[in-house]
Parts: sequence; C-alpha cells; structure tokens
Amino acid sequence: SGWRAAVQARLRGEARPPAGTPVKWPAQAVSLTMDSEVSAVSLSVSRVLLQADHGQEARLTDALLRWGGDEVAQTGWSARAALAFRAFDPRYWVPWPATIGAASRLNGAAQIDVDGRGRGQARVTLEPSTLAGLPVSGSARWQGASAAGRSTVTLTLDAAGNAVTLEGSWPVQPGQGGGAWWTDRKST
Repeated sequence: SGWRAAVQARLRGEARPPAGTPVKWPAQAVSLTMDSEVSAVSLSVSRVLLQADHGQEARLTDALLRWGGDEVAQTGWSARAALAFRAFDPRYWVPWPATIGAASRLNGAAQIDVDGRGRGQARVTLEPSTLAGLPVSGSARWQGASAAGRSTVTLTLDAAGNAVTLEGSWPVQPGQGGGAWWTDRKST
C-alpha cells in the first residue's frame, strides 16, 4: 500500500584523476545502469551495473531493503543483496582510492541477508586480486544469532604474502539485535 516510484538510470562518462593531485592515470570510459523501485516501506534494486574499460565491472542484484510493513514488523528492518565484481577498480567510482597511483583489479563476490534483530548472514570472497598494486585475497563471513544464542565472524586476508585470520563469537540475547555488539554493560 502507499506510494511507489520506479527509478532507472543510464549514465555514461569518463573517470579522471582528481584535479590538483599528483596522481596520473589515463581517463577511463565508465557507465552506470540502475533499475530500482522505491516505496514508503522499501527500496528494491533489481540491478546496478558499474562498468569501465578493459572488462571492469561490479554488479549488484537482488537488493532489497525494508524498513516498514508487515514483513519486518518484528525485526524493524531487513536487507539482502548480492554483489559480484570482476577486474573492478574502485578509484573510478569513489574518491578515496582515486588519489592512489597504482591500479586495483578486484575480483570476488558478496552476499548479505540480515535483519534488525542481528539475525542473518553475510559473506564476502575476494579472489586473487590487486589493491593499489598489492596482491590480495581473502574472505569474510558473519553469521547472526544462532539457536545457541551466538553470533560468529571469520576473516582471512592475504596481502602480498602477509596473512591474517580472525575468528570470533559473542553471545546474543533473543531480540537484542545489533546492540549486542556495542551495548555498554554496567560493571560492579
């Protein structure tokens, strides 16, 4: 019920290094394609496609953010999405890596399905890639509140042969949601 609006975009342009920075890289043809729908209670994105020269792309699909309506009455909100990226260089799309001289070629995927009570899961896989010229690979996984009342996280990262692994878990009370991660508990 309520209002709905379709939002579509088809944009083409050229990415260049920021003016006034010493960084030099050749201008790249870029394009953005988006198909989505917004309503009073949700944002649904069927596709966002970012493309640049040399086969670089990032593709967001099946994205849904809900903040109202019967579907999220108990959780407050929910979100899900899938992302795939191939030879993707973020410096063409966001400002912070634009001042980095070396190219990035990121390959991987991410999936997220979470709600406002801290339930769900998220996974990111970074296949062998380069970030600012540095070889990187890794993965991350978060599993929300389980039947045992615990959330878990696992992270592995290799950057130029330097590896780190992180595994952790913490208790989550039913209905506690994201507050489980930063709630200050009074000590006696």
